[in-house]
Amino acid sequence: MPPSRASAAPTPAPARDASAHEAPSEAARQDQDQGDQDRDQALEPDAVGAWDAYRRLHQLVDTEVARDLEQQSGLSMPDYEVLAALADMATPDSCIRVRRLAAHLHWAHSRLSRHLGRMEARGLIAREPCERDGRGDDVVLTAEGREAYDRATPGYRASVRRHFSGPLSTDQRSALVAIERTIRQTLAGRDAH
Repeated sequence: MPPSRASAAPTPAPARDASAHEAPSEAARQDQDQGDQDRDQALEPDAVGAWDAYRRLHQLVDTEVARDLEQQSGLSMPDYEVLAALADMATPDSCIRVRRLAAHLHWAHSRLSRHLGRMEARGLIAREPCERDGRGDDVVLTAEGREAYDRATPGYRASVRRHFSGPLSTDQRSALVAIERTIRQTLAGRDAH
């Protein structure tokens, strides 16, 4: 015979969540504050459009110029950037250390070190003791690296002209330079603090 309902043990009432009636925690308040700040700092539609245009332009032009450079000279865009920086920075009275070159290129030190290793294996650059102070290695263009840079430069410039500067008016190019300068100065001011 089944047990009667009266003799069954009572079902315990569900436990109440005490936190449901408590004030929000500090973490919850911070999350809410962050959400308010994010809404306050949302990009205006024209800012979103400008950012998207910058990203597309950067990717599109870099891809086209890099493709031309690779086809015409066998150099990658990072190869060319390093060779150009070394050619630009070289002076008889200073050493070009990896850290200084990384800062010039705005690359991470580790990225540059790995890339220099690949370029050194191909004979484009060398790392030699700095004769001026004897404290570290100087990154230098080899004769082969200088020749590769000199051979690649006319095609590189023609590609930049074809894919970037040629379609723009003088005013448009000047506006881009002014925009870059404003952003660079803003970032430099933040880094100074």
